[in-house]
Amino acid sequence: MRLDAAVTAIDAQDLGALRALVEADPSLVHERDDEEHALLDRALWALLVGDWSRPPAIAPDAAGVRMAIVRYLLDAGSDVNGRSQQGWTPLHTALYENHVPATELLLERGADPKTEVYGSGGTPLLQALFWGHAEAADALARHDITPRNLRVAAGLGRADLIDEFLEADGTLRPGAGDARGYYRPHDGFPEWSPSDAPQEILDEALCYAARNGRETVLSRLIESGAAVDSDVYGSTPLHWVAGQGRLAIARFLLERGAAVSRPATFGSQHGVTPLHCAAWMDRLEVAQLLLEHGADPTVRDATHDGTPLDWAEYMEAPRVATLLRG
Repeated sequence: MRLDAAVTAIDAQDLGALRALVEADPSLVHERDDEEHALLDRALWALLVGDWSRPPAIAPDAAGVRMAIVRYLLDAGSDVNGRSQQGWTPLHTALYENHVPATELLLERGADPKTEVYGSGGTPLLQALFWGHAEAADALARHDITPRNLRVAAGLGRADLIDEFLEADGTLRPGAGDARGYYRPHDGFPEWSPSDAPQEILDEALCYAARNGRETVLSRLIESGAAVDSDVYGSTPLHWVAGQGRLAIARFLLERGAAVSRPATFGSQHGVTPLHCAAWMDRLEVAQLLLEHGADPTVRDATHDGTPLDWAEYMEAPRVATLLRG
């Protein structure tokens, strides 16, 4: 009952009520729910707002109450490296959220940036780079870069690190493909197994660079042999950046021959084109760019049999819906 009351206080952003409960029973900060989530985990999730049909957004916190709750729970003795049933740590959550202040606070309090989840290399840094959360990734990389391989170097946009793993002629150096067991944050993405194939390692690095907006290293990777239409975990770099709204990267890829209407698997959705992704997230400028390059708005996905317009209407994406209605 006290744990439920504490969760309610967190959700209501009632620091006073939470403090009263914890002071009455200090062991509350160590209790966990059925999925092994502690109060610190709940406080970190409360930093977000959204309906989860889209990547959630950082919640408004002008008064700083949400972060004050996180800070209070750490002061009260919460385990900064506690793991949920899925193996996530608080730092994994902060990086998933692209929440730079939370990332920096957890690191200050002793969070371990090397903890892995969902396979080798599944550190908090990979959690950020997978989703294209470049800001939080950069904040963590100032403290630690684990693992060190080509896809991490590319995702960080670090030409100096890329040089550690890539010869001038495109030959991979030792370690380029190490620690790549992590490839998805949950089972909503299709199963995949990494190989030691140089092409796969290069293609994966290109996708990580693109989804993190690292335009400065994209040419280097393509010149080394990475395919602009590389199929990484079922979707291309253009699918990722269309959904993210990375207009400059989308233009870069299209100008170098990326297929504008290629169907792919994005998460659990099959037969999706980049225009579907732009419609899903209401990325107007990217949708316009795709149409200018010949994107076919009549393609239907293989999961819902929906056109990009259907997706925009269902997801209440008004800008792209208006564009596609013509």
